[in-house]
Amino acid sequence: MWPFVAGKSIPARELFRPRRARHLMRSQPRRSFSVHNEGFQNYDVGYGKPPQATQFTRGRSGNPKGRPKGSKNLSSVVQRECRQRVRVNGPGGPRMITKLEAAVMQIGNKAAQGELRAAKELFSLIRISEEEQGASSTGTSFQEADQRVLHTLRRRLGGLSTSESTTNSKEISE
Repeated sequence: MWPFVAGKSIPARELFRPRRARHLMRSQPRRSFSVHNEGFQNYDVGYGKPPQATQFTRGRSGNPKGRPKGSKNLSSVVQRECRQRVRVNGPGGPRMITKLEAAVMQIGNKAAQGELRAAKELFSLIRISEEEQGASSTGTSFQEADQRVLHTLRRRLGGLSTSESTTNSKEISE
């Protein structure tokens, strides 16, 4: 009687059969089949080449139940809603403003009345808008840096003479 392995009811000899498993370890040659149907030309079927009858046909979607054409995503719906104009009655009479402007106006009014939650939201909006303005104001310095880089490239490539490069570098630095 053979010893059993790790509490298994199968004897140890039956678990290990190296002679029978050798054929699984060998790599099999790639097979290619030729399709010779009526409507198809001589087409080899194999790895990366599915039969032509099962390939997607031209003009038909591979996902027919997918997103329908013309459907909008969330950001486009939100943008469209925020740009709609509404009528607001103010001290100077009724006027038309966007919904986004009306929402910011409401947050500002509630913050002025003393609501802490509205004040926190207003302060975060102010901080975000100031960061965006700061980023847009540094855009001019990037343009100046780009001009300097282009100028040095032209000078290195020989596009400018030495007298022109000194006068242009003085103009750029000022």
